[in-house]
Amino acid sequence: MNFALAGNQLKLGTRLLKHYHLRNDMSYCDPFKAKYFITRKCNLSCKHCGIGGNSEQREELTTLEVERLIKNNPCLQVFSISGGEPFLRDDLLEITKAVFRLMPDLMLFSINTNGWLTEKIVKLAQNTVDDIPAGCNFYIAVSSDGPESIHNEIRCNSDSFRRKEETIAALRKIAAKKPQFKVRHNINVNPWNMNSVLDYIEDCEKMGDDVIVSLYSASKHYSHSDEHFERFAEFKKRLLENDQLLKRLRQRGTFLSNRFLVQAGDFYASSKRVQPLPCFSLKASLIVESWGDVRPCINYPVNLGNVKDSGFDLVKIISESGAERIRETIRKQHCPVCWTPSEAYVSLMCNMPNPKFWRKPDEAVKTILLRQI
Repeated sequence: MNFALAGNQLKLGTRLLKHYHLRNDMSYCDPFKAKYFITRKCNLSCKHCGIGGNSEQREELTTLEVERLIKNNPCLQVFSISGGEPFLRDDLLEITKAVFRLMPDLMLFSINTNGWLTEKIVKLAQNTVDDIPAGCNFYIAVSSDGPESIHNEIRCNSDSFRRKEETIAALRKIAAKKPQFKVRHNINVNPWNMNSVLDYIEDCEKMGDDVIVSLYSASKHYSHSDEHFERFAEFKKRLLENDQLLKRLRQRGTFLSNRFLVQAGDFYASSKRVQPLPCFSLKASLIVESWGDVRPCINYPVNLGNVKDSGFDLVKIISESGAERIRETIRKQHCPVCWTPSEAYVSLMCNMPNPKFWRKPDEAVKTILLRQI
């Protein structure tokens, strides 16, 4: 038995219960999860993203500044690094070691990647797996879009599938020797792959890989154009017409990913964006941009302050009165409203005492079908 992991889980469980109990108290914030977009630079220009094309580029936090961010927020138990393409940062190995060294209660750490830079990705895994704290699991999550032709079409690169498959194969060998290290497929169901994605997910699971499924959305954070938002509206329509796709997707993956897809029915079936469960962004979770600005989530681009102006203390930033007003906006669903794993998984965890969390999958399917009548 891993007593360190069990201790971290107990601590997180206590925090989750407190969050649910105080869910309408706008002054209460106890963030246990942060997602840090370490860079906006990317070597690919994927159809469903946008960051690699025309996103905002500003001076990134230095290595020492990132280490201060890590060190000065011991409250975090879940920490994720994303981009852009994180492995374009030459200091990512140093930063990963700092995460394991400086976060005392870390329970889950993940790095998202497109899998292109195989040598750098494998080197980081090989040089950090022995540093993983006893109470932590470390994921490298590789974006996967489906079979080779579909993946390459979405990634706008004819070699993208081969490169990421080589990366995953090499990471599997490391994961086989180190249980705390895991390779994961991040699969986004989108307008380009929705007719072929189920077979691909099943193939990934046959290989023993973890799979996390998300559903296509649109966000200004990813520099999505008006075309992306129009395509999102069309995707919602196609998804509702194909209720069997959602039903079969719910049979895949982990407990939380199943709950995510069950609750997605409310979000995708509504003519407006409706939050399926009370949102805990800026209470239990937040995001940090590559230049240090703190925001509630990827869909709500309001800036709450920069970590360099707060001594790299995230709690200080989100405890101020301006943040309380934003939390009230989120509670009233006057924000853009989203249902993406980055934010939804935290909200799901905090809503476990909520009876709505435990709805059966067929109830959500009925909700979708009824709203079409």
